[in-house]
Amino acid sequence: MPSPAATGAIWTHDGAQSLFRRVLTPVRSARRGETVTLDEANQAAIGPAKCEFVTTYSMIDLSISLRQNLISLPGGAHKFTALYDLSGRRVDDTNIVVTSPDRKIFAKEYARAPERIQVPDELEVIDDEVMYMGVARDHYGHFLLDSMSRMWAAINVRMPCVFLGAQDMNGCTGFFEPIMSSFNAQIISPDRPTLYRNIWVPSPSLTENQIAENADIAHLQVTERLHQRATGKWNQPVFLSRVRLNSKARTYTTDKRDEDRLEHLIEQAGYRIVDPQDLTFSEQIALFNECPKIVGLLGSAFHTSLFSRKSFDGNLALLTFRPEVRTKRYGLIDSIKGYLATYIKCCEIDLAKRTMAIDVDHALASLIDRGFIN
Repeated sequence: MPSPAATGAIWTHDGAQSLFRRVLTPVRSARRGETVTLDEANQAAIGPAKCEFVTTYSMIDLSISLRQNLISLPGGAHKFTALYDLSGRRVDDTNIVVTSPDRKIFAKEYARAPERIQVPDELEVIDDEVMYMGVARDHYGHFLLDSMSRMWAAINVRMPCVFLGAQDMNGCTGFFEPIMSSFNAQIISPDRPTLYRNIWVPSPSLTENQIAENADIAHLQVTERLHQRATGKWNQPVFLSRVRLNSKARTYTTDKRDEDRLEHLIEQAGYRIVDPQDLTFSEQIALFNECPKIVGLLGSAFHTSLFSRKSFDGNLALLTFRPEVRTKRYGLIDSIKGYLATYIKCCEIDLAKRTMAIDVDHALASLIDRGFIN
């Protein structure tokens, strides 16, 4: 069994308050290729709180391999989101999300890239060596997690990089352009069927259950370019607001009165209310490197923590529902960073109506209990 230092992501449950807390220990200390688990000794070390479940991650090494004669089809992040061989078979480790096709939550991702295609009669041919960057996703959180997971190979690359769908990112210039400007790579995004005679395919640095020790190396490259010194702007605790967020960007809608009341009470407690969409991308990175406490409803804004330096020791509190199901990929991020993340179950959802109710009183009581509010 791994030692306590190798224990991965653990959720514990306080039955009195229905509060889930993320207990962090450095997953990267596990041996290469080993699945991090929890043994009885480590359970005892947690204390009296009930262990609700354990998230396990396998440590992986970053790798890159040269492939011959692979094909891409136009479609961006919505169709043909993988490369294919000359027989028309999908090359699974080039897909938009590298995980088991049997996982229901990712079924629609695999449907975008059918297992087999009819290879077009006419193909553009690129004879020179190129690097496969993956698929550019026009969703902030998915771009930071999925689209950037192969960018570690592009930090010092001297060859063109194939980034499928990059030409469709016009509506995402707020984050796409500053991220891409942090790399020296020449990006190509073919708009017609293309055959690559020689294409380097790097492994993703994180997947659903696997993570590399330096999974955030590409994100930290961006941080070094966009946040070179402390701004002094984020010394006050921050609440990340979703009140003005476009409804199309929300998985569930909430009662605005609940959100307004929650923000009013938190503001009275000394927090600064911030709308992430009103910040420049550089300001968002600064926030997640300087702010002592960050609170908000679970959402992609918290994925900006990928750009936090390892030295960042802030406290994050995410207000959520059913965290054991919905926050697995957030846990991947937490496990490679130096901050503490607390997940507070204070919301209930109605799947049929696509709505979410917030228990404001419980949220405040839990934040007080965990030291986020004095």
